[in-house]
Amino acid sequence: EEAEIPMTADEANAAIAQLLKDSAWAVATDNTTITRGQRADWLTFRQAIRDVPLQAGFPANIVWPTEPA
Repeated sequence: EEAEIPMTADEANAAIAQLLKDSAWAVATDNTTITRGQRADWLTFRQAIRDVPLQAGFPANIVWPTEPA
């Protein structure tokens, strides 16, 4: 089994930016395709993404939040 290569801070920050960009649709105020509860789940997910750099193992050992269903 191949060892996982740790991310650099720049790579992790790029991944964070991409995840935020990819999930922006869910929290747009004009999005009527999801429920209020689903929107709250996405807001929580996006905050967890923004908090990734605060993790003790950042950037080498990141626990990525799970995207809402």
